[in-house]
Amino acid sequence: MADISTELVDAKIATVEAPNAAQLEAFRATVNALIARMDRFEARIHQDMREFKHDVGIMIADLKKTVIITCISATLATGLGVAAFNAALLSNMRASYDSGKEAGEWRRDMAVQNEANRKMLAENQKMLAENRQMMEEIKQERASGRC
Repeated sequence: MADISTELVDAKIATVEAPNAAQLEAFRATVNALIARMDRFEARIHQDMREFKHDVGIMIADLKKTVIITCISATLATGLGVAAFNAALLSNMRASYDSGKEAGEWRRDMAVQNEANRKMLAENQKMLAENRQMMEEIKQERASGRC
């Protein structure tokens, strides 16, 4: 075999390495572009996460306000409902008491009137008895011929 010179071997190696170096540089450029794209994506994700945390914080604060307002409203509604029920119950109890009181007065008035009617009945019966007795006396006088 013929001896190959070092320069020739170097030239052939350089010829073969040139496309490989270009391909390697293209690959590195592609990898660097992907890395830059991934860094931008990661930065955007971090920004989105910060915004999401901020929005969630605002929503939780709004939810806390809503829950507190709802609790206060429910408490007030319950308290006012109980108060209204108590007022209605008190009103009905007072009406019942007044009705009973009026019934008692009515009964007393009826008892007084009943007693007055009994006295009048007794007087009328007494007068009726006297009238009957007088009628009997008149009948007896007529029968005896004195009249």
